[in-house]
Amino acid sequence: MRETLEYLCRDMSSPQGGFYSAEDADSEGEEGTFYLWAKAEIDALLGDQAGNFAAAYNIKTGGNYHDEVSGQLTGKNILYLSVIHADNHEQYARERKSLFDARSQRVRPHLDDKVIAAWNGMAMSAFARAGKALDDEAYVARASDVANFILQHMCEGHARLFRCSRQDSAAIKAFSEDYAFVIRGLLDLYACDFDIKWLKSSILLADSLREFFQDSQSGRIYDTPIDGEELLVRPSSCFDGAAPAAASITLEVYGRLFLLTGDSGWRVAAEQLMRSLSSEVSRYPAGYTQLLLASNWILNSTREVVVVDSMNNSKGTEMLSAIKQANLLNTVVIYKTNENAADLSALAPFTNAMQPVDDHATAYVCQDFSCQRPVTNLEELMELLLS
Repeated sequence: MRETLEYLCRDMSSPQGGFYSAEDADSEGEEGTFYLWAKAEIDALLGDQAGNFAAAYNIKTGGNYHDEVSGQLTGKNILYLSVIHADNHEQYARERKSLFDARSQRVRPHLDDKVIAAWNGMAMSAFARAGKALDDEAYVARASDVANFILQHMCEGHARLFRCSRQDSAAIKAFSEDYAFVIRGLLDLYACDFDIKWLKSSILLADSLREFFQDSQSGRIYDTPIDGEELLVRPSSCFDGAAPAAASITLEVYGRLFLLTGDSGWRVAAEQLMRSLSSEVSRYPAGYTQLLLASNWILNSTREVVVVDSMNNSKGTEMLSAIKQANLLNTVVIYKTNENAADLSALAPFTNAMQPVDDHATAYVCQDFSCQRPVTNLEELMELLLS
């Protein structure tokens, strides 16, 4: 995971903070040239260590890469780990670094430097979730960079998105997948650093998603906005394929926004969306796996945790850290401070009555908006959450 994220940061990052969309597969007129290795190249680079490395990474003298048309071996190799020797991990890392340095001298594949909103929303979620799981603030900061880029360079009036951006110019009205993935990214980022601006922006964009893409009668989510280009048939792609459908991610963000704000309008919109697809899901549930996962936010029991910390002290931070590391399912967390209390009062009115007990950082654990007694002790909090 770290290597994948490192690749995005190193090779796919725009100076302004977004991620570019793709690199070509071919360079110097041939597909895969940049990534393939002849065994003789590896022997020359690694010397006496080449044999062990070749065995571990399945490198053959005749190559392991087959031409896609003829099916014949090309004499080149794709490196993939076939034997794992834990005690050789550091040595293999050094040897891979030697190959990486040599590869950097090759002609790179062409870079497609468009920034696509939906794909950057996915990346935002990936970095935020990695930062949360690995307790790595650098990943959370990178997710924040993506969010700021989108909101500053790909937004019109804070509530309408553009599909793509290139060389400081944004274009094309965004599709429903752009809204859905960006909103989910913002919610994942809020779950890491609890900056209220991410929650504000996610609500504004979700309002636009609901207004311009969800049919008010059927509840179905369409790919294109109602004020977009007029088409013979307005498409609605709800099948979860290599990437989840916009409808599935929309259902998730509706459910999470309902729990974060207490606004029943999000639950109503989610229920309408589920009803609009119920017959299709019943016929072929395997095609709607992400939608079924997202339905947990509406159909199953959920928890809302509000940590109130008027003094911004270490106890509140300890509570938040423990909650994040517990990786609780169907749970949202809100962090209320003196600085954001007014904003939260407008966004999540149910938090108004939640106050610190004796000026201590205080946690309110609620299930389906029915709250247990507040606790100020970390051990008591975890006992409530894990019971």
